[in-house]
Amino acid sequence: MRPFQRQRRGANAVEFALTLPIFLLLLGGIVDFGWMFYYKAALNSAVYDACRAGVTRDPGEGRADISVVYQRANTALEQSLAEVGFDDLPTDPVYSVYTLASSADVPVIVLQCDMTIPWTPLWGLVEGRDLRGRSVIRMEFQRAAP
Repeated sequence: MRPFQRQRRGANAVEFALTLPIFLLLLGGIVDFGWMFYYKAALNSAVYDACRAGVTRDPGEGRADISVVYQRANTALEQSLAEVGFDDLPTDPVYSVYTLASSADVPVIVLQCDMTIPWTPLWGLVEGRDLRGRSVIRMEFQRAAP
């Protein structure tokens, strides 16, 4: 009976050596994608917080104080980014206020906040790219058209 049995000595080590690189690539891809999704979620949250802070400020009659709205949003953005540890990111947000068409007497004025940040993967298994966060919120202070 003994001569017909195959020798299995070392087979586990060979199987392990063949599957380990595939497993490590899969694990690295999961870590890189998780890192990217974390960055994206943190950016979206910070941009939303900034936009929310901006819309609570009255832009003034004829949008005379719109720079104060932008400054308030920018301050909130920097604070939100610092809370999640993104202090070193270049903060170059784009804010815009525009009026949407409305059938009522009061036009709908909204604040749109955009920010793009560079993202580099931890292991390099996923292509590095720019991540973009955007939020559009209706201004709390609406005025009737003159």
